[in-house]
This record gives sequence, C-alpha cells and structure tokens, in this order.
Amino acid sequence: MRAENSPDSLASESASQQMNMMEKYLQYTTAIGITLRPMTAAHNTRYDTRSLAHTNWLTISQGLHTSGHKPKSGDLPIDWNMYVHPEGTVYYINTGEVIPVVTDTPVCHPTALKKLEEGVGAVWDCMNNSQTSIPNNSELYIYAEPNAEECKYYLIYHDSQTEFWLENTEMSSLYMPPVSSEAHLKFILQEHY
Repeated sequence: MRAENSPDSLASESASQQMNMMEKYLQYTTAIGITLRPMTAAHNTRYDTRSLAHTNWLTISQGLHTSGHKPKSGDLPIDWNMYVHPEGTVYYINTGEVIPVVTDTPVCHPTALKKLEEGVGAVWDCMNNSQTSIPNNSELYIYAEPNAEECKYYLIYHDSQTEFWLENTEMSSLYMPPVSSEAHLKFILQEHY
C-alpha cells in the first residue's frame, strides 16, 4: 500500500479539508458580521413564552378554518407566509428558497429580516462549501437573535425525522445528554423532531 493512501493520510487529508472549510466559513461569517450557531428544537424560544390567552368575542370570517382561508399577515416580505402554531405562537415559512426556511423571527421588522437574510445566506454558503449533500426532504430552521449578531439554526431531514448541522457539533454544546452509540444518538435527535 502506498503511503498517500494509508488510513492515517486519508484521515489527515479529511481533517485538513474540514479545517479549510471551517476557515472559509469563519472568514465569510466574520465578513458579514453574522455568526451561525447550532441549536436544537428543544432550545427554540417558542417554548419559553409564558403568555396567557386573552379571550374576546370575535366576528367569524367567511370561510374560517377552510383551505381557502388565509390568516391576515400584515405586510410580509415576498415568499414568506405566516402561520400559527397549535400552541399559539406565530412562525413564518419561506418556500421560495433552496429548501424551506422556517423561523420565529418577526420577518415584518426590517432589521430582524435583514439579520435573518444574512444568516440564511451564510447557511447557503456553508451548504455550497460543505462536503455533505443536503437531502431533498430537508428544512432549515433559523432564528436571528435580537440582541446579538448571530443566528441559531438546525436542519431537519423529514425522512429520518432527525436534526443535523453543517459542521461537526459537540453534543455538550447543545446541552444533550451523553449517548452510548450513534443509534442511541439518532433517538435523541428524533426526540426533537
């Protein structure tokens, strides 16, 4: 066996490629001023909301709760649609992108939208530079932090019902419990689906 094809040289080459990709990623995110930070669905801010529902008498709109009825969404940017989660929080979906983008960031606010678009752009650049191909049935969740120049994200692969990220991610940084195997890890990731 030739030295350049040894397991050690292949591992070293793979590590070198990952370092080059990470350096490009860090240069890009530093240039635009947005940092991408992995998160899990369990850390979604929608679960932190402790608001109580306020009751009121309403006029029932024509066709309410039929497929032909769309909720009022204000002046949403092009390709964005507003939805209400069964738990009551508002979220937005953009299906005009490479893969669907989901966010709780209020896209009606120009500064929040600008930061969100920069974060989505950083994700697309990372996807293009990644050695991992993104499956067709995937979705990006991204949240632009209101008081920081960072966006938190995760990707969902619906076929396996698991989260994934564009870089190697330490479980401890995501506050996940330790696991005994990759099969065990898959169960942990499916809990967040």
